[in-house]
Amino acid sequence: MAQEYYAETRSKYLDKLENILETFPECGKAFIYSKSASYKASTRFRYCEDLNVFFKFLIDAIPAAQAYSSIKELPTKVIADITPENIDHFMNYIERYEYDGVYYHNDQAAKKRKLASLRSFYKFLFARGLASSNPAALVDSPKLNKKDIIALNHDDRASVIASVTRGQDLTPEELKKHAKKTTRDTAIIYLLLGTGIRVSELVGLDIKDVNIRDHRINIIRKGGNQDHVYFNDEVRAMLELYMNGERKTIIPVEKDKDALFISQKHERISVSAVERLVKKYARGTQFGDRVTPHKLRSSFATAAVYENDLSAVAAALGHQSSSTTAKYYTKVTEEAKRKVAQTDIE
Repeated sequence: MAQEYYAETRSKYLDKLENILETFPECGKAFIYSKSASYKASTRFRYCEDLNVFFKFLIDAIPAAQAYSSIKELPTKVIADITPENIDHFMNYIERYEYDGVYYHNDQAAKKRKLASLRSFYKFLFARGLASSNPAALVDSPKLNKKDIIALNHDDRASVIASVTRGQDLTPEELKKHAKKTTRDTAIIYLLLGTGIRVSELVGLDIKDVNIRDHRINIIRKGGNQDHVYFNDEVRAMLELYMNGERKTIIPVEKDKDALFISQKHERISVSAVERLVKKYARGTQFGDRVTPHKLRSSFATAAVYENDLSAVAAALGHQSSSTTAKYYTKVTEEAKRKVAQTDIE
């Protein structure tokens, strides 16, 4: 499988980690280092991003910290003496704040994640005897509104397929480019709709990961575990058409010579590129540009639970627990209730 791709991605995050940690106070570095054994580099970098905003807030808004010109200079005592009221202030601050002339916004989900990062950080400080309490644990977590699962129905899926195969709903300029990548884009859309794999799993595929005869692809899951999923005859036909046609005409850059899906720059296609093409082909659906690769995953899951055991669908999606998959069953139930409502009275 595409071990080199995932190793390269990890290396990039390690570089980002090294750069941001150079600007951190000592207790911040110690916290991130403590996560090395249990969290991926990308997760540790997310912690760094959240803490970076918090440290900047301290210098901007907390009198005891304003004597310091950079977050690297912040003493552990100043950070450890933060109160729950200070963190309440921070939660209000991050709704909209300015840094270097740029305004940033955080919705409830982003605020909830940042508070979770602070709770973990102060839990570490308390456990190591660097703080007398965990002030973040006393702050109420932001309430999240339950979001409806966006899943494409039969007509929506037909619209996406018509767009990718025939150019329906594309602009004249898009049609010119579309002709060069029709089989690649079709294989991508069919694979996302037909297997429910994540976009990160898709872009990491190498040619050797596809077993056309057995209708199977080998993938690396979000946590780094190796797995495989199966696909149907429709997906097989599109993959075979792409692999035996367009893919053989492409000469990728050396480092990506084994990648399954190649960009116009002759490199392994990126997550952002797949996100853009999905939005483009889903323009004609009821959801418009709200459709993402994850929404195609949701569409697969919602359709799959109609006809399959919940645990089997969970395995296909790579969920650790069927309870995660059960939310798609709720979506199915709602649609079934609507159908029941159409029962004739007479």
